[in-house]
Amino acid sequence: MLFRYVIVIISVIAFINGCSSLISRVGGTHKLREYDMEELTRTGIGDADYIKVNNAHRPANFSYTPILKRGYKPVLAYPVLSKQQSDSLARGLTVHPVIIAWTQRFDTTCVATGNCIVPGTFTLEGITSKIDKERNRVAELSASGYRLPDNPIYIEIDRKPLDWYWNLAIMLAALLIGGGTELYHTRKKIDA
Repeated sequence: MLFRYVIVIISVIAFINGCSSLISRVGGTHKLREYDMEELTRTGIGDADYIKVNNAHRPANFSYTPILKRGYKPVLAYPVLSKQQSDSLARGLTVHPVIIAWTQRFDTTCVATGNCIVPGTFTLEGITSKIDKERNRVAELSASGYRLPDNPIYIEIDRKPLDWYWNLAIMLAALLIGGGTELYHTRKKIDA
């Protein structure tokens, strides 16, 4: 009996999440929103989940978190700056990065040589996603001339929200599993 309720509750949650993501993907927060880095430093990103930032600058500084537990991939994080902030950093001034970009898709051999990040102008694209506390070593960047805000915008680069058909598949699977479980138990009661 308890197993049946757990299946139905998980199915309802999966159905709601799939439906919410599908709606957000079509016209809500999961829709790609484009910004200019200078504008973003003043206005922020609002409720956007999936963004593209033009004229972003990345310095050579980064933080690295090695594998801490089995199954956890290492994390590489770096500040994203505007042109003005990049110029200020070059003059030795402290800058306040609004965005921290991070990834788990990188060759870890670059850490020893210190060349994981190619400095310069680039286009940032990714989803808003925080680094879990255990693997977040971004505070180490303060030693390199950065003053981090209390709540920086964390962007996982080169990652997109699920495509609409995967959200639809999640909804249908949840409907089949949850509805099938209820139908099976209802028929079983009727036959008994």
